Amino acid sequence: LYGYEVTPSSIAEANQFFSKKFPEKEIHFSVQNLFQNVDGLPKLKNGSLILDPPRSGAGSLLCEWIKNEGPMEVFYVSCNPYSQWEDLQVLLPSYDFIDGVIT
Repeated sequence: LYGYEVTPSSIAEANQFFSKKFPEKEIHFSVQNLFQNVDGLPKLKNGSLILDPPRSGAGSLLCEWIKNEGPMEVFYVSCNPYSQWEDLQVLLPSYDFIDGVIT
């Protein structure tokens, strides 16, 4: 299980929670700004990605990495349909849109 966030306290909390909840799993949470650097991200083609970017979206660097190196499944959570649409323009050629909910 891998997780990335720019806030150190969020990473510390995630490490503590997931290590306690899933002691049998390998947990890898780290502070990393994925809008500036995607070096070292694992290539998990058979995995799933839950993408929950800020209102500004995931950005071109991360979307290109997902498109080229990302897992088979991406679950994109967004609070901004405009930035989500921009990101999807990069991702959709490599992924099939299955379903969505807008609330």
